[in-house]
Amino acid sequence: MLEAYDFLNPEECTKVRDKVVELKESWTSRGGYFDYPFYSLGAASYMDAVNDAEDYYKKASQTNIIINQNFDWLLEKVSLFITEKLGKPAFFHPRFALPGFHIFQADELFEIPVASRHVDLQYKLLDWRDIKFDEKDCISFTVYVRMPSAGGGLYLWDYTFSDLSHLSDIDRQNKLADEDYKYRKFEQGQLVIHDGLHFHQIAAMEEVKDSDERISLQGHAVLSQGNYFLYW
Repeated sequence: MLEAYDFLNPEECTKVRDKVVELKESWTSRGGYFDYPFYSLGAASYMDAVNDAEDYYKKASQTNIIINQNFDWLLEKVSLFITEKLGKPAFFHPRFALPGFHIFQADELFEIPVASRHVDLQYKLLDWRDIKFDEKDCISFTVYVRMPSAGGGLYLWDYTFSDLSHLSDIDRQNKLADEDYKYRKFEQGQLVIHDGLHFHQIAAMEEVKDSDERISLQGHAVLSQGNYFLYW
């Protein structure tokens, strides 16, 4: 399941982009060993809860204040939209991080696909307590706030994690590297919803210009007792 919807108009995209840039002092560098210009605004469970979930909860309690204060209208718009499109009420999980932002700034390195080929299993890192759900009912969503001048999107494989669970991480990545994938190009302002369970990868940028940016709002949700619980 992957659907792309028109969501933000150009003025709203500019409003969100300018506010994200204004909050640069609150960004977290995610560039790793090569220190490439990839950042986040907000706590991301797939990165911050890997070694110690308590670190994620602590970071979320701090960054949620910033996200709420500056993007409350956007969060409300997202929850109402998901409620409308999926037909079930969508709420933000009170203990987890609010949806936050990926920020890629211009760098020729991004002309190769540096992001990982992955599925969205970050829910396994968190303590859901009394919330029960089936992974088949999970979703991931992205709002494309700013796209590079040549566009952007996702590489998508037909394989789910269960299809390749018998392989080691290295063998799994090697198999995906040898397999064909589909490229889905998305437009600035779109909100994309997918199941997160098929392998995917952020597409490489094309002919990077100094002014290029890729900024997106990221989030996930689980379905429990007829309600979607949103988080990042």
